[in-house]
Amino acid sequence: MTPSIRGRLETRAALIPTVGLVISILFLPVVWRGDGSFVDHLLALFAGLGLLLVPGLAWEFPYHAIQQSRWDRDWPLSIMLLAAAGELVLATWISTKVGASPLNALEAGFHLGSVWIGCCLVAAGPIKVTVPRMRYRGGRLV
Repeated sequence: MTPSIRGRLETRAALIPTVGLVISILFLPVVWRGDGSFVDHLLALFAGLGLLLVPGLAWEFPYHAIQQSRWDRDWPLSIMLLAAAGELVLATWISTKVGASPLNALEAGFHLGSVWIGCCLVAAGPIKVTVPRMRYRGGRLV
């Protein structure tokens, strides 16, 4: 299956708020050590999800253009990991330097990397079982 741009956008827009939310809630006890407000840490994790979602949706267009120039119109895992590294570096930098996040760069990077890997694993496995017709619609969920 070669994902269409709409399918890529829908999958990202569905997985980050759902899978990312679960991972973020599980990650919260790791980063909140009683210093600062619980709500500040929770909002920082949710802002990290937004930093993965919004720039990621914008980056899907150049990713898709590059993907369409490949002979098999698909990404090998190595290119997926390179793309993820760029997203994670940008999102970590924005969350630690630009925003007033209580997380340090290591915590933010670990959180965002965990969310990205979790979403990638769900997209590669369980979602294909729960939404089997997605395969024949270019990756679209709806």
